[in-house]
Amino acid sequence: MIFFEVNRYVCTVLEEMRTCVKNLSVWTIYKNRRHLTVLIEEAQTLVNRMESAIEDSKSYEDMMIERRELKKEIKQLNIDKKIVGEKIDEI
Repeated sequence: MIFFEVNRYVCTVLEEMRTCVKNLSVWTIYKNRRHLTVLIEEAQTLVNRMESAIEDSKSYEDMMIERRELKKEIKQLNIDKKIVGEKIDEI
């Protein structure tokens, strides 16, 4: 019985690919070809997830920067509001 890891790393998949290619012979070409196809798809899926996570991380950082800028702008607008309110009270 074969047990698969729930969370596999790209390095693990690549190591399996290397083993599969190393054991390649005339007698095992059909089996290894199928196995390599599956491993290539698995590696592609894992790398796509990594790219997506990196993009999400960048997006989060961009949103945090924008949030800081908006907070500064709100603070400045509140100060301006107080100044205008004081000028109105003087009149």
